[in-house]
Amino acid sequence: MSILGQRAVTLLRYGAATVTDGRATLPAPTSSTIQAGFYPASGRVLQRLPELLRARVTATAYSEVELLTADQATGRVADRLVVDGVTYEVQTSVCWPSAGPLPHWESALARLDETGGTP
Repeated sequence: MSILGQRAVTLLRYGAATVTDGRATLPAPTSSTIQAGFYPASGRVLQRLPELLRARVTATAYSEVELLTADQATGRVADRLVVDGVTYEVQTSVCWPSAGPLPHWESALARLDETGGTP
């Protein structure tokens, strides 16, 4: 079985940021190709998000691979997906372990601009 509409997307995964003189520095990401269904964010997905994220989230990805969110305690940077040349950052990721015959991850994504920030 596979996820409906899945296609190859590029996953960028970062290691923990290092802080020097109060400034965080990101290591180079590792790049891999994963299969994911990629769709515009639905109203139902947006309703489940905290108020602050509703304005930022523009897409939803469904994958069999866990997509990591940022973790301030460990310094982990959120995963990024590159889809059709556009970069998205993972905002939330929920595991659906018993969703029918195919366990999967549902991730809310925010589109990033060319400089790495949100538009």
